[in-house]
Amino acid sequence: MNSSVLEIQRIRTPQNRSIGTSSLINSEQIVNLEATSSVYTTRNLSPAQKDPLIENYFRSGFQERISSRRRVALRLKSFDSVFLVLEWSQRGDVDDAYDAAVDLLAECEEVLIGALQYLYLEYPREGRDRARLEIKLDVLISGLARASRLSCESRLRAITALMGCESRIVKTAIIDAIAKLEHKRNKKQVRGILEWFASPNQFDTYVREYAKEALEDLE
Repeated sequence: MNSSVLEIQRIRTPQNRSIGTSSLINSEQIVNLEATSSVYTTRNLSPAQKDPLIENYFRSGFQERISSRRRVALRLKSFDSVFLVLEWSQRGDVDDAYDAAVDLLAECEEVLIGALQYLYLEYPREGRDRARLEIKLDVLISGLARASRLSCESRLRAITALMGCESRIVKTAIIDAIAKLEHKRNKKQVRGILEWFASPNQFDTYVREYAKEALEDLE
């Protein structure tokens, strides 16, 4: 397991959730997404496909990122551009790459949902690259949870579609995202999802404790 995966696991602990940041994909969406598999493959996407605007964003300092974030986000209209941001989120030579990617994705719109669905379909196929894909899903889930230009309902629906994922990293990202999306109208729904993660049905004790902490924070 690479150091990035260990770092995410270290950050997301049941005692310190605040640090870091049933399937609802219908059959028609799955058919449409699988039909694009020859075009969009995570293995073929890397920073070698350069976008100077995205690169400049990640190479900039904190204040420069804030001022350019919306302008860069307007360029993220395709899966390719979102996946390129996810590649940058794992760069060890970029300061705060993870947070910078989440902040940028939070400014985006519908493309995030399609990209998330596609990456989730890729998850069982990635094999030895699965650890890197888990971190990409983590970043994308975190960004989508904060994407206020999308309705809370559409974000919640897209994120809960990943509840069947076996990855601890993805599960804890989902728990954090669901907790962030809680409000008066969906409080019962959010609690129900978190209670499912906290129940004995969840075999991972770490995830159960993490979900219990999230439930306590809602009270």
